[in-house]
Amino acid sequence: MKSMGAIRNYKVAKAYLKYFDKVSVVTPKDKNSWPKGASLDLSEFDIHEVGSFCLHSLIGKFPDTIKFNSKRRQSKWSNLFRKVVRSFPFNLFLNGGGLKYILNGYKKGSQLIESEGIDYIQTSYPPMTDQVIGWLLKRKFPHLTWIADFRDLVVEDRRNDIVLPELQHWFIKKLVAKAEVVTTVSDGLKDHMSAYKNSVELIRNGIPDEPSSRCDLIGQKFTISYTGSIYKNLQTPQLLFDAISALIKEGKLNKEKIQFLYRGKDIQLWQDIIEQHGLSAIFNGIPAQVSIKESRILQHSSHINLLLSWASKDFKGILTGKMYDYMAAGKPVALIINGEKDGEFEWIFKQTNLGEIFYHPSKELESMKTFIMQYYQEWLMTGNVKSVTNQKGLEEFRIENIIENFVENVLKIKPVKLQLNPLKNQLPSKIAS
Repeated sequence: MKSMGAIRNYKVAKAYLKYFDKVSVVTPKDKNSWPKGASLDLSEFDIHEVGSFCLHSLIGKFPDTIKFNSKRRQSKWSNLFRKVVRSFPFNLFLNGGGLKYILNGYKKGSQLIESEGIDYIQTSYPPMTDQVIGWLLKRKFPHLTWIADFRDLVVEDRRNDIVLPELQHWFIKKLVAKAEVVTTVSDGLKDHMSAYKNSVELIRNGIPDEPSSRCDLIGQKFTISYTGSIYKNLQTPQLLFDAISALIKEGKLNKEKIQFLYRGKDIQLWQDIIEQHGLSAIFNGIPAQVSIKESRILQHSSHINLLLSWASKDFKGILTGKMYDYMAAGKPVALIINGEKDGEFEWIFKQTNLGEIFYHPSKELESMKTFIMQYYQEWLMTGNVKSVTNQKGLEEFRIENIIENFVENVLKIKPVKLQLNPLKNQLPSKIAS
């Protein structure tokens, strides 16, 4: 499946079409990085592919010999290598298209600005190479309004996925000093980004509006599902499987009628967790990268969608793009937050009636059991679980409304004919974090 970053940039660019005469996209030629799909129309964008070369380019050419699976990631040296690849200055050479993409992206961006009379550019992190291109273009063309978007933090202590953190802080602060607007995806990340820029604006990922259909994989079983990656030691589904195991032992759940469905690259981690709970019989897992369409079909068809996040006293607001897909699906969501109470999640779930939030470690086992049984019994009686979301509450999270608020209240632009050029480089999810 294409990463949430690629989808976010697509949705934002699509919403910009209401306000700008033309939206141009600069993307690496040798990467299938701009999202594709039957419901993702690219015909309205002016797309420019430029040459790039980095470590990920090599991985794409030799996928069977250079591949980081779950087991390899656990080794000391592979973890160190991954941290180096993500960290400045190494990420400008080894990641995000490398120096070749920076030079070609800068050249193409310069040509577009001069020939098309572009006044606005938008770049997104990750990768860092996009932000460097934005910085270079802003230096050459001071008239530009540069929007520097950060859908992830560069430095997050709990993830511990970079080296030389102080150098990263210094570099980001210097980089975004030239940006007119810095944006990010949640209030929690906004608080942290304010250390680099006094004023940071919020552009949430937003609800997709692509239609979906029912999935044959669901069959005649009550299905709880999860697709995509899991961050070991940060996210944990333990409370869910504690509850399922207890309900089966109590005779309230029939293990022949329930399944946990997983699609993604981290299947070994899930197998280990499920085996520890003695639930191998209910596991329907395949180590497969599913498309955007396939993922959303699973989410619409499942009876409960599992969402995982984490929070600490000093760091909250890890709102994954998956949450917005779940809003579109409408099915009840079981969110397990590893750590402290997260007020932003609590507010969103209250606004949208998305589901229920549970905290780990906690004494919420009985609450989780009640949550599961509520929808299991509905499924037994009706053969399905109806949508639970509050449609009025969802309006605030639709991407069209999010961008309308940003463009009209922050950029001070009404729906008129102007031009915008979002620079785009998003790698496939199989190698992106």
